Amino acid sequence: MLCPREARLVRRSAGERRGWALALAITLAVVGERALARADAPPDTASLGWSRLPGAEGCATSIELGERMEAILGHRVLVAAPEASMAIEGRIEPSGAGFRATIVVSRRGGEREGERVFSHEGPDCRDATEPLALVLALLVDPEASPLERREAPHPLASRAQRSPSVPTSIDDASDPHDAPRLVLDLGAGVSLLATPFVAPVGRITLHLVFPGLRAFPLAIIATGWTAPFSRAEAPDGGALDLLLAAGGLGVCWMPRIEAWLEGSICLLADVGAALVVGTRALVPDERERVLVFGDVLFALRARLAEAWTAHLALSLLGVGRQEPWTAMGETRFRPEPLGVLVTLGLGFDVGIGR
Repeated sequence: MLCPREARLVRRSAGERRGWALALAITLAVVGERALARADAPPDTASLGWSRLPGAEGCATSIELGERMEAILGHRVLVAAPEASMAIEGRIEPSGAGFRATIVVSRRGGEREGERVFSHEGPDCRDATEPLALVLALLVDPEASPLERREAPHPLASRAQRSPSVPTSIDDASDPHDAPRLVLDLGAGVSLLATPFVAPVGRITLHLVFPGLRAFPLAIIATGWTAPFSRAEAPDGGALDLLLAAGGLGVCWMPRIEAWLEGSICLLADVGAALVVGTRALVPDERERVLVFGDVLFALRARLAEAWTAHLALSLLGVGRQEPWTAMGETRFRPEPLGVLVTLGLGFDVGIGR
């Protein structure tokens, strides 16, 4: 039989055990409730809007970013905007020697979570696809472990394996951004050798660019130029005033030198005319002449702001006819076999492929 003191100690020990057990049960209940709540909560879904500004047409499209983002997370998270719990809006544009992406995240109801800026150094925007997809994946699920899932197959992979016509990787796919774009250039400058003296010249060119051919970017070019006034002086005080105009078609190679700088080398065939539009004390033997030129055009195009560009162009003209212009039986002007056009101007990137 226990003494009163021993009985009190036993009752106290039993009470403490019951207290700890009750506290542990309450804790487990709370933790379990939270775990169940988290397990029952639907995962975040997102809508993705993505824009490539002029100069960034070679960057990943929204389709490519979305596919890579879901492959990193290992499950589908992108849905239509009305069904999404969060909206991701982003754009990418040239910046310095590389590219800058701006991403804005907002929740259902319009609550904005902030803006994030991602910079990529380097001329190839495709190198930014993986880092951008990783950033987007973490925005949707900050607690994910994307580094362990970078090689996870995309949910569409099994479907692609069943259908050989569906590409299994981005590199095998045809890129939506490979659509053509238009670049319009207007320039003014001077002509040499093809005219009797250094004459003013105006030029317009339209490039239809195919940026999807990344290793060898090509363009179709249409051009027109005119030297509206050039005077051939005669020793006796007479003069012939000539107008030259021509237009042509050709192809260009248009490599990107920097994110903001593009070059072009074009081969064209020009057809035009030279006209005598004024005389002084001379009667020309010939008042008009059809001309044919072989045109090699070199140009540098720098992006100024948004779609606006500035360019410097040099054309080497192979003059098809070198017969002299004569008046009253005497030679007044003989074109050189090689002419030069130098123009400086502004352009606009229509960007129909964006």
